[in-house]
Amino acid sequence: MKTIVSLGESVIDKIYVISELKPGLKFEVLTQKISYGGPSLVSALFFSKLSFKVYFFTTLSKDADGLALRRLLTKNKIKVINLSSSLKKNLVIIDSKNRTRTILRESENRLKTNKLDKKIIKSADLIFLDRHFAKFFEIVRKNKKINTEIIFDPSTEISERTLKVLRNINYPIIPWESLKHFSSSNLKKAVDLAQKYIGKLIIITCGPFGSILGINGKIKIFPPYKTKEIDPTGAGDIFRAAFGFGLLKGWQLEKSIDFANFVASLHLQKLGNGDVLPSFKKILLSPKRKKKINLEILVENYKKI
Repeated sequence: MKTIVSLGESVIDKIYVISELKPGLKFEVLTQKISYGGPSLVSALFFSKLSFKVYFFTTLSKDADGLALRRLLTKNKIKVINLSSSLKKNLVIIDSKNRTRTILRESENRLKTNKLDKKIIKSADLIFLDRHFAKFFEIVRKNKKINTEIIFDPSTEISERTLKVLRNINYPIIPWESLKHFSSSNLKKAVDLAQKYIGKLIIITCGPFGSILGINGKIKIFPPYKTKEIDPTGAGDIFRAAFGFGLLKGWQLEKSIDFANFVASLHLQKLGNGDVLPSFKKILLSPKRKKKINLEILVENYKKI
């Protein structure tokens, strides 16, 4: 049995779907729900549902929300290692008209320990790490097995601490909002500069427009799959989990990216995040119909971010 190790924060998302978000106006709440998020948490849940052995280093509070989330993780046979008694709670507002998402974040959790169980790290066949736990990167890198890949989620942060991690992993993945750090309006220039500062290979998630592989100065487009989009929350999280699954299966890079696109498209069909992950049966049986996306469309929409 393969072993997955996830390191990252746990998040409670309070999701509100509204009629239309306009500054300065009152608006009607159409739907609301509580969901669970965090890229490493989503990866832990994704692989636990596929019957992998999963360890999850995280932060969980001792209040009702924290206890409920711990029960969910335990129910899914995830071995939880709690590093701090805290739990981030976000307010997520989704505009039902254009499906844009606005997130009101709490301040970052502060870890009170630098200790990790190195035996657990050494047992991992695949490791997920988010930016809130980036301080553990050197410990993880020094203690993992040689061929174990690290999948890192920097969110949209481009800083010295996230660049350090991205430069030292084989498959750096960033959202195209992060490319604005390199060039605010020119997509091709932004990808070129990202490869200069991060590495010759970089994977870029582009929201509803699929994803891009930047490799050796060239751009390869991976179109998105057609889907009925309900909620974009967590699409990047599940993309990374599905991409990691492809790596574990020994697939070629292009196949892993395309598979990640497909699984992310299925995730968009329900309201929520870690609690509504697509089952493997759905992944296998759902129809696969790609949208038509070319570089010109990506370049034009990049300017609008």
